Amino acid sequence: MAEIYVDTYAKYNQRRTGGRWVDCDDFYDKESFMEHCREIHSDESDPELMFSDHSDIPSAFISESSVSEALWLWLESSQKDAIEAYLESIYTSSVDNEAEWEILVDAFEDAFIGGYSKLYP
Repeated sequence: MAEIYVDTYAKYNQRRTGGRWVDCDDFYDKESFMEHCREIHSDESDPELMFSDHSDIPSAFISESSVSEALWLWLESSQKDAIEAYLESIYTSSVDNEAEWEILVDAFEDAFIGGYSKLYP
């Protein structure tokens, strides 16, 4: 399950708790995800969101201060696991938008040879 711990810089700097784990699969795009994150931190007038931890998300799609719109393209991909392995081992660029996602997919497809199966139990 792809999750992100969403906090704000203000709460972090004041050593206040208030962050929450958010399941990315509950949202269909970055805009709906960000809206939810702002709702979580509606106690601040203009929350500066901080993504301090994540689970089951390649680092190419997230940093402390931003989440890529391409994350949801990856989540919907039929080759999600293979692309994740490619991202973690070969492809070192960040993937911030749909155009960069297309570049990643093209590079992945050029490099992909086929599936691996265990021959012996």
